[in-house]
Amino acid sequence: MDYLVGILTDALHSRKKSQDESVTRRLEAYCLPFNGKQMAAVSNVPLAAIGLRVVRGMHALLYKAHLPLQTGNSIHVPLPIAHPETGEPEQPLDQAFAFSAAVRKALLTGSADCITAYNGNFRYACVWDHLDGGIPICIFAFDIYAFHYLSPAVANFPKCFVGMYMPALVPATASWTSKVEFKLARGEMLDPWQRT
Repeated sequence: MDYLVGILTDALHSRKKSQDESVTRRLEAYCLPFNGKQMAAVSNVPLAAIGLRVVRGMHALLYKAHLPLQTGNSIHVPLPIAHPETGEPEQPLDQAFAFSAAVRKALLTGSADCITAYNGNFRYACVWDHLDGGIPICIFAFDIYAFHYLSPAVANFPKCFVGMYMPALVPATASWTSKVEFKLARGEMLDPWQRT
């Protein structure tokens, strides 16, 4: 599973693997209509599951605690899922924008727990909040090598992995959302780091 993502991210980095047909044939790739054009697609890369593995690793690094695999979660991936017959991209749920906005606010107010690696090409940030019923959640966003560039541009689509998880225990060092209120531009809800 990891080697498949390695092939994809290599297309944004060194391009050694992604230019080698003996490596890329491991991808189940095909063309489908997408926004009126023929585009490449893959069907054997479980990005949501891989993204959640990254989140579990970041939780361990930040909080020195294990995050069980069965922890409740929700994740949005920055590559659109296309309907196999029409080629139309599935629109993200509203919560993807809310999660991204929460991380953007945390970054602006200095209330995010962050990890940066690979000369700034990997970024992870999270912040803690409560659901309406009082259940604590960790809201996260991460990106590596501007992963969304693997897809043709899709209007109004979040540009990083965003989501939340509900651990049984909240770490003692968790950073909580700021009570400062301010408006965010739509672009800030698409990319919490506002990269160009």
